[in-house]
Amino acid sequence: MATVKVDVPIRAPIVAPGAGVTEALKAGLFMCKGPRWSISDGTGLHELFRVPADIFVYDVIVDVKTAVDATGTTVTVGDSDDTDGFHTNATAVPTVIGSKSAHSLASVVYSGGKSYADSDGRVITASIAHGVAASDISSAGVIDTYLIYANYASLL
Repeated sequence: MATVKVDVPIRAPIVAPGAGVTEALKAGLFMCKGPRWSISDGTGLHELFRVPADIFVYDVIVDVKTAVDATGTTVTVGDSDDTDGFHTNATAVPTVIGSKSAHSLASVVYSGGKSYADSDGRVITASIAHGVAASDISSAGVIDTYLIYANYASLL
């Protein structure tokens, strides 16, 4: 199954025009579901989300649907500045089924989120690697990703 990246949609807040629009923009968090990807998609970088400029990424959630069956297979999530900025293999825990949030983890670089206010945007990627031994190469593993973000990071 090929991984297809998802453009992060820009959503307008639900408020009456002129009535606290700036506050509504600052307060709104939105969620975008990324592509379902599989360990069988191969090693290397897999593009998940294209994040435009002026976005604050609050969290990237890794939801392991089918566990990776080899401890030597690693999964990280980040961007071009830091390929494991949102999730290291220790926080994504691909061998355990369930959702893992990176927002409040002190062990990741982008704990608390990352602002793309002054950039031209970024692509958030997942990286898959296998160990050298045959027992370190996983044949299983299916993962969904979710992006929680706020628009207009320059106003925050």
